Amino acid sequence: FRGFDLAIFTSREANLGDPALAAALAACWAAGVPAIVVRSYGMAAAVRVAVPELCVENSRAAAPAPDIRVREMGAAVLAAAPVPRPGERIEDLEPKVLEKVPFVVVLALAVRRWDEAHEDAMGSGGAASSVSEMRAGFKKIIEAWRKDGLEENLDEAIKFSRLCWEENPGCPQGSVKAVLEDPMSQEGFEPANELQKFLYTKNKRFWLCAAALHAFVKNEGGGRIPLSGSLPDMAADTASYVAMQKVYHDRAEQDMNAVIAHAQRIFSAHDNFPLDEAYLRSFVRHARNLRVVRQRSIADELAQPLPPDVAQMASDDKGSQLHWYLAFRAADMFCTKHGRYPGEVLWSELAGLSPETDLERIEALSTERYEKDLVAIGDFVSVVEKAAGVSAGATSADVVQEVVRSGGGVLHNTSAVVGGVVGQEAVKLLTRQFEPIDNTLVINTLNGTTETFRM
Repeated sequence: FRGFDLAIFTSREANLGDPALAAALAACWAAGVPAIVVRSYGMAAAVRVAVPELCVENSRAAAPAPDIRVREMGAAVLAAAPVPRPGERIEDLEPKVLEKVPFVVVLALAVRRWDEAHEDAMGSGGAASSVSEMRAGFKKIIEAWRKDGLEENLDEAIKFSRLCWEENPGCPQGSVKAVLEDPMSQEGFEPANELQKFLYTKNKRFWLCAAALHAFVKNEGGGRIPLSGSLPDMAADTASYVAMQKVYHDRAEQDMNAVIAHAQRIFSAHDNFPLDEAYLRSFVRHARNLRVVRQRSIADELAQPLPPDVAQMASDDKGSQLHWYLAFRAADMFCTKHGRYPGEVLWSELAGLSPETDLERIEALSTERYEKDLVAIGDFVSVVEKAAGVSAGATSADVVQEVVRSGGGVLHNTSAVVGGVVGQEAVKLLTRQFEPIDNTLVINTLNGTTETFRM
């Protein structure tokens, strides 16, 4: 499987109890190849993404706040701003001039005005008794500069004023911090086992770029990632907006050059591993959206209990889609033993029968199969509950009945929905952009709901 970029297992071939599927998934896992397992039972379905390591270069999470770092960039912003000129007060500007001052300039001026009035600017212990009161006082400074109450730039400044109160703006947070603290991001990293060695080699460009970024954060960045250099649209005249763009672009380019210098050194130390500067620049520009996804293998999922919080959900939430997941596993076990899904009538059993002349016989056979299998599947549900660490009898009886009623049937409407989901996940895994399902999605078209679980 090492020659593949992605493996997708669908429909009846996606029976988790099938030894052939287990062997194929194990081979994918050992080769570091992402796999998607899709199972559909009547009006419900499950999508399981299994990937040992996926280095996401741009998770494209919800648009982050502008990277303006007002306190750090304030002096450069004010020095480059065409208006107000040195010695000129913003409150003395004409209304037509005031409304064209970029909000970043407004914020820099407000921070300076605040600092002049408060000894412990932006911290505790000042005149204000709480952070909320300090923020309110800061906004009042901006509000006091209004002329006609319609200044869009002042609205923008108030909207983004919260950024002036961020603790350590630019410091790695969340998934970015996890990437930079990952052992693979450290210079001199040595793999601990064959799988880790294979994954590090496979994603080496990503990890060496992460090492260069980490070196910047520790040195020139002073604990901060490089400035992104991009500014949002804003109410401003052309000259002022271009001036602000130049200030932020120049600083971002300075940071970028420092990262490139670290990368050249690090890549050279790895037998002159080829450095793609265009890739590195994109990597740094999207530094706030870096993420590494590591999941549990399906083999471990089946051999070990579910995470405690997920297992508890089966008992606490009778409306949770987790009940479908448990019923699907029971149906897989049933199929492995009997060679058919619960409630399924095989074509071989219908040989010689015609819907036109033998409808009553066919219906009787189907009803008898449903009633017997509904009882028989109970033992498999109990086995699944015990293996998953779920309370005995927690699985919804209504869900189990629906799974048996479906008889392993794959419906076109359910398949259409699932196909769209799987297509999106395939694009995410192949392009390493956006965040993939982590790691199980259950789709219930009976009531139009979905739920994701980290198994």
